[in-house]
Amino acid sequence: MICSRCGRENIFARGPRTSGPVLAPPPLPPDICLVCGLKDPALRDKLRPWLDELKGWGDRRIREHIQHLRALAVRPLEAIDRFIDSLR
Repeated sequence: MICSRCGRENIFARGPRTSGPVLAPPPLPPDICLVCGLKDPALRDKLRPWLDELKGWGDRRIREHIQHLRALAVRPLEAIDRFIDSLR
């Protein structure tokens, strides 16, 4: 669907998402895109809780990725330690 204010495509009006964040779509009318919703003071107030939820989701996702990367970095070091211990 195309935004009635700016003419851009409204990605949240396409229907349910199959990938990406598992969040409810923003509380906007279907004919208004997120950019125009953030510019409108009345709609911006409605978007604040949704944006806070999106920020929390992003923070959790980053934390999970960092934990996964740390786990991947530790595995080779543990293998090196085991190899050195076997030589002693």
